[in-house]
Amino acid sequence: MMERKNTVTVKSFELGLSSLLDARSKTLVVEQTDFWNRMGEECNYQVTENSAASVLRDIYRRNLLPMVEKQKKTYDVKIERKEIAGIEVEIFTPVICKARVNRHQILINLHGGGFVTGDLEGGQVESIPIAATSGIPVVSINYRLAPDAKFPAASDDVIAVYCALLQEYSSMSIGVYGASAGALLSAQVLAQLIKREIPLPAAVGMFALGAFDYMDTDSMSIVKELECINLPATENHPYYGGDTCLEDVFPGCSDAIIRRFPPSLLISSIRDLGLSSVVQTHNRLIENGVPAELRVWEGLRHCFFYDPDFDQSKEMYAAVGRHFNRYLSS
Repeated sequence: MMERKNTVTVKSFELGLSSLLDARSKTLVVEQTDFWNRMGEECNYQVTENSAASVLRDIYRRNLLPMVEKQKKTYDVKIERKEIAGIEVEIFTPVICKARVNRHQILINLHGGGFVTGDLEGGQVESIPIAATSGIPVVSINYRLAPDAKFPAASDDVIAVYCALLQEYSSMSIGVYGASAGALLSAQVLAQLIKREIPLPAAVGMFALGAFDYMDTDSMSIVKELECINLPATENHPYYGGDTCLEDVFPGCSDAIIRRFPPSLLISSIRDLGLSSVVQTHNRLIENGVPAELRVWEGLRHCFFYDPDFDQSKEMYAAVGRHFNRYLSS
């Protein structure tokens, strides 16, 4: 009997834009795809050495700046840089009617960037619109990055800031969210809080990635070909070196951990390399009785919501605001 293969051969074909997108969204998709492809070609995703990581950070920062400027022109927030528990953070406070700003609530943002980059500009592009539209101040944490820092350095930084905020806020008035690597980090932080018996935040948001590995999944395999992505294998990623327990890195693998997650919002898009991880995380949360909402937008790529020009981005910001305003106590 012939041995069954674990792969399926797919013939080459041209993939057009979804017919469910309006004309404006199609134009923006093309522009955004070109933008990320240019950045990918420039840095070539080489993140396995210190010098390469430094180059990647410079490229990522330079390319994110135009999106940050868009966000600043679209949404009015006050940005303050300071240290909490010895960790550098930026605090984003909505500049709106004071009656709409809930100063008894706080959100913690964990930026994306593959655990290698994304500090400052990454935090800004994820925090500005959420603070402005939710009416809740956001603290974005510049956690330690690979390859200099190893797991669980980023989680430790976030927990240090979180515990400091617990001196001022009830845990039920705190929400945590992140995009891409920041979504996985959000799950890792929750797992560590559970193990250390520290009160959990009231709600969590995991966007463009979840609590599961994403490398050898359908969405990653498809998007790698679609966008000509060349990423290192998970086991070679500098952030996940050593003898780290799989359930610590990907908490979704443990039902005992994930069933204790707070109410969760999962967000992705059809052409998102993290879609499989997001969907699997949502499934496991639901199976374990955790209140969880899944939103997936058609025809868009990884972290589409970085660009505020998409109507879908505005829908995403509104969904995040509703989630945290629903579950955080005043």
